[in-house]
Amino acid sequence: MRREWLNLIPGQRSSAGGGESVPGTGHEDRCALAITAIVEGRGLTEHFSDPLIVAPGFVHAMMESEPIFPYGKAALMRLNSGGREIMFLCYRVAGDERSSCLGANEVREFLRGFGGQQAQPATREQRALYYALIPFEIAGEPVSVIQDGKRCLLLQATDKGVLWIDMIDEYPLRPVARNLEDALKLVERINARRQ
Repeated sequence: MRREWLNLIPGQRSSAGGGESVPGTGHEDRCALAITAIVEGRGLTEHFSDPLIVAPGFVHAMMESEPIFPYGKAALMRLNSGGREIMFLCYRVAGDERSSCLGANEVREFLRGFGGQQAQPATREQRALYYALIPFEIAGEPVSVIQDGKRCLLLQATDKGVLWIDMIDEYPLRPVARNLEDALKLVERINARRQ
């Protein structure tokens, strides 16, 4: 994970030395099975909640040049960091579109290196990044990571399956728009194309 991203979050860095892991929650196996199901193209919906949130880092890493993900409804995530507001796009994927997204060849290929890997509890630093982005209360929620050598996939699971999928090793540092008005117009434009 790039250190400069964590530095954008005042007061969120953990004092734990070396980014030690928080205790496991038992959801790590659920997360690993969910990613393996995508890679192997089987039992997709049983491992993921409905809706599924496809977070900004995952969208950015998968789409590379443009943050327009081909599935779901776009939403704006805002982070206030040191008086500077950073805006990112995430996507809420539900119903039949969730099945299409999870079964898509490009998603399967993108996640291939994570299939069959063991999930670990997120470190305090990884949880701090996740907490800084979430607009609702998540204290004590299970957050896991799966690494494939260079990349780090972050997953948040519930009893209904994986709810949140994100890629945190190369988090996008540039906002999707210069101000809130432009960002909201972008979200509106993306969602209008899908209706």
